[in-house]
Amino acid sequence: MSWMTSLPDYYVPQSPEKVPLTIHTFTTLLLPFLGTYLSMACLVMLPETVFFRRLILSSVLALGFRAVLALDLSNGDIAMAHVNQTFGLGVFMMFLRSIDWATRTKPITRRIIAVNLRRDSTEQPKSPTSPVPRTLGHMLQDACDLTVNFRGLGWDGYLIPHIPQESRSMRSTTVFLGQTFLSLCLHACMCDTLQYCIRSFSPDTFGSPVGGTIFDASLPPIHRFVRSTMITTFFGWSVYAIAQATYDLATILAVLIFRQHPSQWPPMFDAPYRSASLADLWGKRWHQHNRNILISCGAKPMAYLLGRYSGTLGAFALSGIMHDFGLRAANRGSDFCSVGGFFLMMGVGVILERLWVGMTGRKVCGIFGWLWTVSWVTGWGNMLVDAWLVRGAAGTPVIPAPYSPIKHITFLSNLQS
Repeated sequence: MSWMTSLPDYYVPQSPEKVPLTIHTFTTLLLPFLGTYLSMACLVMLPETVFFRRLILSSVLALGFRAVLALDLSNGDIAMAHVNQTFGLGVFMMFLRSIDWATRTKPITRRIIAVNLRRDSTEQPKSPTSPVPRTLGHMLQDACDLTVNFRGLGWDGYLIPHIPQESRSMRSTTVFLGQTFLSLCLHACMCDTLQYCIRSFSPDTFGSPVGGTIFDASLPPIHRFVRSTMITTFFGWSVYAIAQATYDLATILAVLIFRQHPSQWPPMFDAPYRSASLADLWGKRWHQHNRNILISCGAKPMAYLLGRYSGTLGAFALSGIMHDFGLRAANRGSDFCSVGGFFLMMGVGVILERLWVGMTGRKVCGIFGWLWTVSWVTGWGNMLVDAWLVRGAAGTPVIPAPYSPIKHITFLSNLQS
């Protein structure tokens, strides 16, 4: 292939020290980490276990780092290198949850909470204060739920995040699964289309797993920025689409195979395109999976040391470190100033909104709030997207080429022309 003949300076090949995921490497590298992480989840549900949780924490961190550094989930295929990025992000989120559990002095209790059901639902939510009876089997089941339930839904001791209004039917599990499958297909096609739009700007650059910069030095500054902003917008929405499609797939598997109730899988996003402020976007409309851990591990310590505004910066800075860690896990290097800088500037923007409210007494909202939000996110998003695309993030198709709807549409269009 043409992109293999000359690799750019920023391309870092996969380390020969990394090993593929096999039964042996799973049992020796990944299973010990998952086992200690599950042990932390079990202990945090029991009283008088603070000492043991803090003792195990170092093992969770050490084994997690070892797994990320040693495992290559792409199996040496640079086109799949960003699978390692997703793996790194997940491991870092587990790190933060383990730190949160280790610092708690009281156990976390499993509770049944009321969820935001559709108005046509005939189901009545159960009491939010009724603890679930526990046996050893229930405890292990609860621990497994806690390990993947990053929003903390159904658990006492977590801040209840914003839960979007449910649009799927709760009357029938079959109907719910059908609607979720439709959402999965639509968002997968949406991501496929957006990736095609990105590749259309430069097929040789963005269509390869090597990647390249979104800033075309041959264009005048204004044209260059307009082009990079369009690519940033397409890529941002592709991230939303693939995240929603992945969540839909997880929902189907959890409900269909593990027999979980649909109410345990409320919507992930709340129409982020309607955000009228940065606080509205990051505190409500974007997914809230990391809200609790970013607050407990980033916002609270910084707010305690340096004040409220520092707490906001602490949460966003920790998010930047997490995403930078994930990008480094792809073994293609990273650009912390661009990745961490984007999230840090989101925190600065939220603080500016608070200062605006303090000075004027008016909230950031309406059409001007929407324009402000879009401008701030896409403007700073240029450097974040460039850091990802320069490492080939757009070169891995979500839907394989033989099954890609947009590929078939363009092929038929070329035949007709």
